[in-house]
Amino acid sequence: DVDLGGNKIMQVYETSHRVPTLACCIYEQRSKVRQDFCHLSHMEISARISAGDDMLQTERVPLLAYTADSRVDVLDQNPDMLKAQTLVCECSELDHCLTYDPNAQDVESQKSHINIVSLAKRVEKFQGSHLVLGHFPLKYAKCDLQAFLLPRLPKDQRAKLSVLPYGYEPPADNT
Repeated sequence: DVDLGGNKIMQVYETSHRVPTLACCIYEQRSKVRQDFCHLSHMEISARISAGDDMLQTERVPLLAYTADSRVDVLDQNPDMLKAQTLVCECSELDHCLTYDPNAQDVESQKSHINIVSLAKRVEKFQGSHLVLGHFPLKYAKCDLQAFLLPRLPKDQRAKLSVLPYGYEPPADNT
């Protein structure tokens, strides 16, 4: 774990890719009263914590996950990535499907990248609110990727989609 300060930590995962890459998940650590003390009033809890009683438990809430260049198995091996509020995922292989099919078989990547068919199956379990896809092939540079990708994802996940188009450059800082 890497301490980022402010109750944030980052966990780093090795990925399977033709060159070494790392995925990561940023968590917020939150303290809450242990379940066995929830029956106490707020005043009682405060007094006991002040007296040094161990009444808190820490939970890690995944905020942001990033797959990096990888195969889709990074999501299988690190399920917290699908629980993050925002998942940023490369999706370099867009062939092999026209619409979402929950029964489709995984498509094995030839170049150690994530294929839209395999990703769509994992995204069924995505619990967050923002799915950001990027790292698209150059041949899609002039394509409306949002419109292209929507029918290839589960219906209940489509509203979460944002696309980082090919050649994306963040806005200039004018400060």
